[in-house]
Amino acid sequence: MYGWRGRIAIIVGKRNAVCEPEFSKMVPTGVSVYAARADTHTAKQSRDNIEPVAIYTDPEVMDQVEKNTEKLAANLAGLKPNVIVFTHNAASMASIQFNDSLTKTMAKQAGCPALTAGSAVVQALKAVGAQRIGLADPFPKPFLTQIVKNHLQHPEVGFEVVNHATAQGDNPFAITNMSPTTAYQIGKKADHSRADTILLSANIWRTLEIIEPLEQDLGKPVIAANQATIWAALKMIGVPPERHYGSLFTHN
Repeated sequence: MYGWRGRIAIIVGKRNAVCEPEFSKMVPTGVSVYAARADTHTAKQSRDNIEPVAIYTDPEVMDQVEKNTEKLAANLAGLKPNVIVFTHNAASMASIQFNDSLTKTMAKQAGCPALTAGSAVVQALKAVGAQRIGLADPFPKPFLTQIVKNHLQHPEVGFEVVNHATAQGDNPFAITNMSPTTAYQIGKKADHSRADTILLSANIWRTLEIIEPLEQDLGKPVIAANQATIWAALKMIGVPPERHYGSLFTHN
């Protein structure tokens, strides 16, 4: 059977064409990945013409997102996954309370441990000893970047963002189809003499191929949202990685 060492269920945005290919490359033999696609465009957004960024701040919209996630997690429960993951880094960083609530909801409905990309990124940064971060992202809206910055610099999280660079993708479809060379270039722009770690933020962004070259060129750890998410998921199910995608994979 597929997934004889472990099954990872993921909830992924409907325009995300990156998570499944990158996750499938990173998982070791005997681990399989299964996805459910979420539509984060809600009825309230259509009714009130709210921009998609409202998902991160509007209580009614966030409540609907959690209810949709609850349904998807219940559907994925039929696969009997070993862990379920919400793969939307910025959304899970909207607030610590939202992240915690979403994690508990997924775990209850799927009948297994749960993880968000936001939690995975924080775990990964702590594993490599990060303190001062050069932040790279593909976001077209400064508002989205600020959400990630606020979360990372929250007193309960404890990092400092010392520099930022963005690819400024026009929309989710453009971002998910970016060349990995874009992530490399933006990652280099995000570097700073005070930064001890580079973070490539966003699960919809193709980054896997450039993590190790960027680490070699900058001489410091590089954490990417999808890399961190799989690393944390594998830790949760107790299966070590077969291949290393950056120095993070050498940390247990």
